[in-house]
Amino acid sequence: MKGIGWDVMGVIAVGIGAAAIMYALRHALWLAGRRVLPSWLLPAAIGGAMFSYAIWNEYTWFSRITAQLPESVEVLGTGAGGKAFRPWSFIVPVTTRFWAIDRREITTVGDRQEVRILLVERWRPTKTVRMAVDCAGRRQGPVDSKGEVVEWGPMPPSDPLGRALCAKGVA
Repeated sequence: MKGIGWDVMGVIAVGIGAAAIMYALRHALWLAGRRVLPSWLLPAAIGGAMFSYAIWNEYTWFSRITAQLPESVEVLGTGAGGKAFRPWSFIVPVTTRFWAIDRREITTVGDRQEVRILLVERWRPTKTVRMAVDCAGRRQGPVDSKGEVVEWGPMPPSDPLGRALCAKGVA
């Protein structure tokens, strides 16, 4: 199981846990001679717990994933947005993707630097793209399987890849 399957299992586990707690509370109140909880409270508590967990899981995904990355990995950018099935994300966007480089994998080939970019997206397999950066010429381009630059393009001063490779230099 991978991706969204684990998230669904997590939501179900939280629902089962909430049901167990509510049943235990209901039984404890009954044994104590207190009034039993209203019948609507059990499904409301289960649904509330599942909904809360799902929202927490969405909003903490990025921080949990990046905390697991080695120190040599540098996140260069993120992507966020809303979806119709989670309307609250239009108000407070959820980070659903990011791109990063591993500083240990930067290589110098002639007058350019090459690095593998990790494209990470929630519920999707991670993809990689090899990029070449010519700091002196302020240009960059994707590298094909033969090690050749497919097409050079201009690199603006605000480009995160250029800042990561050119401003800091390669360690």
